Amino acid sequence: MADNLSFQHAESLLERREIEPFLSMEDFLKQDLPNGFKDDGLSTMSHYFVARISINYVDYQLNLESTLLRDSSGKIRVISRDFSQDFEIINKDSG
Repeated sequence: MADNLSFQHAESLLERREIEPFLSMEDFLKQDLPNGFKDDGLSTMSHYFVARISINYVDYQLNLESTLLRDSSGKIRVISRDFSQDFEIINKDSG
């Protein structure tokens, strides 16, 4: 895409995206990009998705985050699961 894209420049683009997301490829290409930037292979479509699940059971809550990949045939597979969220007590007054 750009051999001369510095870390600072890339970081600046990410910060701007957090403030105001790029709604289209045209919005992104309007940014201050380095000379020689090539938009070959860029797309606004992603094959990766995140599913966040929160389960409440009695007085406990479990949070799960899964990263999913949809391949070219449309099949979806789990890339990773994050079970690191601890159970949380929702109602401390019960049992």
